[in-house]
Formats: sequence, structure tokens, C-alpha cells
Amino acid sequence: MWVSVLVGVGEQGQGTEGIYTQIVADAVGVSIDRVRVVTGDTDVTPCGGGTWASRGAEVGGEAVLLASQALQENIIKLASAILNRPVADLIVRRGHILDKATGEQLLPFSEVGRIGYFRTDTLPPGFSADLMVTRHYTQKEYPFIFTNGVQASYVEVDPDTGFVKLLKHWAVEDCGRVINPMLVNEQVRGAIVQGIGGVLFEECLYDENGLLRNGSMADYFGTNGKRDARY
Repeated sequence: MWVSVLVGVGEQGQGTEGIYTQIVADAVGVSIDRVRVVTGDTDVTPCGGGTWASRGAEVGGEAVLLASQALQENIIKLASAILNRPVADLIVRRGHILDKATGEQLLPFSEVGRIGYFRTDTLPPGFSADLMVTRHYTQKEYPFIFTNGVQASYVEVDPDTGFVKLLKHWAVEDCGRVINPMLVNEQVRGAIVQGIGGVLFEECLYDENGLLRNGSMADYFGTNGKRDARY
């Protein structure tokens, strides 16, 4: 059984697709390889407010979490109707319905889905099996929340040429709850490199045909070690 999640936040390289996959797997109760995330397709995804860079995890992630929690609740209710057991006696773990007291596997999600979609005639009268849910999330009280952090650079400046050489750089970030440590580390590193580039006036240079001359680090610094950019 696959769990498909359609999100109105586009992937920009910040890792939101991986984060949403983690959230769904944990909140619904399935293996991470059973989650399929669809973003960036306005024909099928809900309306969204943009990519929002790393805040896609905070804003879009909250919507994904709410929908996943609601879906798990519906799965347990459906399993309760199928098994004729109280909801309070059931839990989910890795794609199965378990007896809360003993941990015994009672029903796989695949069977829950089969009955919920194709054999609703076997369910109690008036019972509604809803295995598709939609949730929205908007940060209302504080629409723009930024975490605390501090950074420092240790540089060497040539007083004659004005050439600046970065010797060391330190960064301390208050990230709050970290969903994926590897993604956070790379986001911080990428932000540092982007910031340093802006401070040192990095520039995109194009030739007479409109082709980017310095699209890679090798091109940017040139094969002879001379910078192909103006400072």
C-alpha cells in the first residue's frame, strides 16, 4: 500500500520532498519507501503560497503533518469497524494495525485500503471510510518567524590591492526541532557560501552570445587561477 501526498510547496533543492516523506512515514505509520510525494504540479496539487525556501518545512510540513495525522486516525477508525474492536485498543506501526496491549499484528494497511475502497458494503451501516484527507496550514500570529543565529568571518585583507581572503568562518544556528540533520547542515553551508559570494560581489558573466562564462567554480576562477569576475 502506497501513501501519496500532494503538496502545494515546490521543491527548490532545499530537500522538502525528503522532509515530507519522513513526516508522512512517521505520522501515518508506514515505511518510508511506501510514501510518494508530488510537488510542483498545479494540475493536481492543492494551492500553495510558494516554495518558501527552508520554510517549506515549517509551513508545508505542518500541512503535511496535519493531513497525515488525520489519515492515520481514519485508518484506525476503518480498521476498528473491520475488526469490530474499539479504536482505543488499536495502534499502527509500519503499515499494520496492531493490538495495543499485546503488539499482535491484526491487519495490514493493504487490507484496510482494499475494504475501504472496494468493499464498503461489508462495513457497518452508515460508516464512512475516508482514506483521502486535505489539510491547510497558515502561520497567522507570526507570519514571518526567523530563528536566532550568529556568524563570524576571519579574513585577511591586502591593503594595497583590496583583495579579501576568507581564512575561517563560524556559524551557530538555533534550528529548533531538526527533522533531517543532513539537510540542515547543507542548508547552513549553502547559505554561508551564498552570503560570502554576495559580500565579495560575485558576478555572473556572459559572453556576446548570452552564454554564462562562469557557471562553475572551475570557470569562475579560470583555468590559470585568475578570477573571471570583477570585484
